[in-house]
Amino acid sequence: MKINTKILIKTGSLLVVTCLAIGAIRFLGSIPQVKEAVVLATTVKPETFTELYFEDHTNLPKEFSSNKTYSFSFTIHNLEYKDFTYQYEVRSIDELGFSLLQKDSITLKHDEFRTIPVSFKTLKVESNRFQVEVKILDKNQTIHFWMEEKAS
Repeated sequence: MKINTKILIKTGSLLVVTCLAIGAIRFLGSIPQVKEAVVLATTVKPETFTELYFEDHTNLPKEFSSNKTYSFSFTIHNLEYKDFTYQYEVRSIDELGFSLLQKDSITLKHDEFRTIPVSFKTLKVESNRFQVEVKILDKNQTIHFWMEEKAS
């Protein structure tokens, strides 16, 4: 019986390479940093973010008169893939500084949203134009609109 040495050498080489590869994988898999790197490289992480927007943005107040009450609402939508507590402020800002109109915090679960109503009264306004700003403090995320004094 004739032994085919070429096939025997190829089979042996393949067996040795396979054993070495399995050994290397098992050895590297036992090192925590390598294991973590492999998990990070092969796991798809979803993009996390928060949506902040005005409800009915086309009907935001545009003009103001002293001693009148104005209202609008904004929405916070949690897409962080975890529960998140949002601290927010609503301010009026002009060239003289700012006034705090509302400040609060809410906790939202992933994919939960909350629409927050805001009402404020313009007292004596020194400027003829000011900005209303909504800011999520933890995210340093803002939206705003402008209001101008109503022409008499």
